[in-house]
Amino acid sequence: MYKSMLFFTILFSVVLLSGCFESPESIDDAKKEMGILEEASTSSVDEGTNAPIVDTETKDIPEVAPVVELATMTITEKDDKKLIALQAISSADLNPYEIEIHGTTLGHVESIVVDFSNPSSEYPDDHYPLQAFAPGDSEFVYRAFSKYKVLDYGVNTYRVTAKNGDTESQIEVVITIPKNTPVHTGATEAIVQYEKQLFGTEDATMYLSFPKSDTFGEMVKLGENSFTYSRINGLEVIQDTSRMDYRCDALTTRLQEDVQGWFYWNTCRDIIKDRGISFYVLRLEGDNYTYEKHYVDWIHNLYGVYEIATGTGVDSGTIAEKNSEFKELYAEDATVSIVDTLFEEIVR
Repeated sequence: MYKSMLFFTILFSVVLLSGCFESPESIDDAKKEMGILEEASTSSVDEGTNAPIVDTETKDIPEVAPVVELATMTITEKDDKKLIALQAISSADLNPYEIEIHGTTLGHVESIVVDFSNPSSEYPDDHYPLQAFAPGDSEFVYRAFSKYKVLDYGVNTYRVTAKNGDTESQIEVVITIPKNTPVHTGATEAIVQYEKQLFGTEDATMYLSFPKSDTFGEMVKLGENSFTYSRINGLEVIQDTSRMDYRCDALTTRLQEDVQGWFYWNTCRDIIKDRGISFYVLRLEGDNYTYEKHYVDWIHNLYGVYEIATGTGVDSGTIAEKNSEFKELYAEDATVSIVDTLFEEIVR
């Protein structure tokens, strides 16, 4: 992805070359033939200047209250040997990042092994002898961290087996984490520190409510204040207050200020009413074109761009036709729908 154009930060001078582009009259005629209406703009469109053209379609999406499910934990003794005891964890401390399972020995214990499984996860089953536990220790801890691939959304089962000679005792721990669990509640200090490192801000805990799932993946830092998701190629999201005034009814004027080139935008809609908008942009840079979907999150001051297609062979005379082609082609695209769902969850 061409990062500089991705966030409209390139500034350059426009050289006026008379006759290089089509006249405003021919552009208007083409738009009328295609049924495309141009938004009112304070910027004049003179011959030889960059000519922003738009296809407007607005649609409110009703806000739907999300269903909230809390993570749960159960501890079951599988026998009456009672070599160990486990400490229960509050539901407020259960999250899909990392969980520490603490326990104590109720007598002499020589070794402890933990077996992990999650049938709905891509993570493999795991058999792990506790390396830090020494025979005779009175306490032990097992770190169920997602980065170790032993914690995921769904039903995580941990079979803790303690041995002392020929005596064996087992306790089963089941931690269930629904995909829409509000992980911002009861965040551990390790998670808070991770988010501070990721976003470089002391108020980074607001990101703990952002979705993480098998569909989106995990949040991955790209720059000082930008991130993406590990399973969505072509997405970049940045903290940016300069474009929080983007509105569908004035989008042409604002894009004229930020995009120095030929472009169309289409299908500006509410992500969730009064929380953010999304729209598509087809823009030209020399002989290259880029078709993107943009997302404005007014709640968290985030601006996201998802790159859909790039190529060559489009110019100022054919950009309107290409815009209509892409608008129809990607109207129900599966990957675009995934990104749409991601931002719907973020702005809630």
